[in-house]
Amino acid sequence: MDETKYKDLQVSGSECFSEHRWREAVLYYLFGIWGDKQEVTYRPKISFGNVTLRLDLSTAEYYAYGVSTPELHPEFTDAEILQVESGKQNDVEAALARFVKNDGIRLLIITLPLSKNGALALWKKYRRGQYGYESIGLPKSWGTGGRFGVNETARFVASIRKEKLQTPPLSFCGSLFNQHFKTCDGK
Repeated sequence: MDETKYKDLQVSGSECFSEHRWREAVLYYLFGIWGDKQEVTYRPKISFGNVTLRLDLSTAEYYAYGVSTPELHPEFTDAEILQVESGKQNDVEAALARFVKNDGIRLLIITLPLSKNGALALWKKYRRGQYGYESIGLPKSWGTGGRFGVNETARFVASIRKEKLQTPPLSFCGSLFNQHFKTCDGK
């Protein structure tokens, strides 16, 4: 699989952006929603590779679906993490804007109650034009059950923190999906 393809972004099913334009894609989406632009609001969604974040206009809540491609990611300090535990439109859109504009925020985790409490994690890579994403317990497609239970988001968050807990959670040495029951030494 071409590595760049799974990082491309698509807004509302029509406008496509390559990975190095991820910030532009998120802002295009947000300004389209906030400006009531028909090319965005007729199908209010943004896809990060194979994972789609979509707004339900009738409830003003977001849901997500899709399976991410396994990828290594860095660890983050608490100060670098922004976590939203609501799918409410205002909360999600404000968090997306803060994530794009604030260089101090390196990881955004959006927990989505409408998606069986699964989550979408987005992180900034050290190379400015690159980002990473992970679907955590999200349904593979809308209308299907998620792969893991509700505790997956908590395990993911614990696994990427630089300040480790006394009793470490399941290790995360690549992808939540690949390494779900393994420690870093493969045991």
